Amino acid sequence: MLIWSLNNAVCGLDVEGSVGGSVVLPCIYSDPLPSSVSVYWRDKDDLSVLDIVKSSENRTSQHQRFRGRVSSFPQLYAKGNFSVEMRDLKPEDQGPYECEVLRVHFKRKVTLKVSDFLKVSPTRPSNTAADWSSNPRTVISALLVSGFILF
Repeated sequence: MLIWSLNNAVCGLDVEGSVGGSVVLPCIYSDPLPSSVSVYWRDKDDLSVLDIVKSSENRTSQHQRFRGRVSSFPQLYAKGNFSVEMRDLKPEDQGPYECEVLRVHFKRKVTLKVSDFLKVSPTRPSNTAADWSSNPRTVISALLVSGFILF
């Protein structure tokens, strides 16, 4: 289960997951994008979580700790969604992450909290970014989490 909470605009977002589970670390840029975008995800130690270079995943600099466990959603890049899914969570994954979208000077800070028990959601079995675009409530939640307030 993915749980979000707003700290404030400066601190970013909190995402909670459990050991062995999966989470989506959100990074959504809503303004118009250049035709080719590069996005860099880094962890608390400035290790490469995943790079998206010229709108394609580039794993050459991905740190071994994240290999085979982190992926993005290329079909959502054009919509400004550069979120990543992290699978098989480990206690050492806990901490701050940063998504930086170059050429538009956008940064999103996300803090991952990893617990040692699995939380189950009976009403929402999936938390992938691909699901966000098909559920209006989730899209509104994602916009709110991204810092947009709808009235």
